[in-house]
Amino acid sequence: MHPPLRIELPDEEHAASLRRHLQPFDVETHTVNGHCEVSVDFVWNPRSSVVDVLNAVDGWLLTADLPLVTVHLDGSSYTLSAPATGSVDAAAL
Repeated sequence: MHPPLRIELPDEEHAASLRRHLQPFDVETHTVNGHCEVSVDFVWNPRSSVVDVLNAVDGWLLTADLPLVTVHLDGSSYTLSAPATGSVDAAAL
């Protein structure tokens, strides 16, 4: 079993919103050291699931009114920034 992917959020409102957005996944919400975290457990194919979750978080950031979130995975931390409005999807070209 792989460790969960965890996303740090500033408050319960954002955590609840992201949890709803990630509803197709196995999601839990926790409070840790004064901030909220949404954790996603991967039961089946973790590689494709991680990509799916990150894409979902990326899409959620467009409407979440947050400039960025910190994502924790496999002992490392990453910053995921909100996509620029009006950005062009390279795959669509």
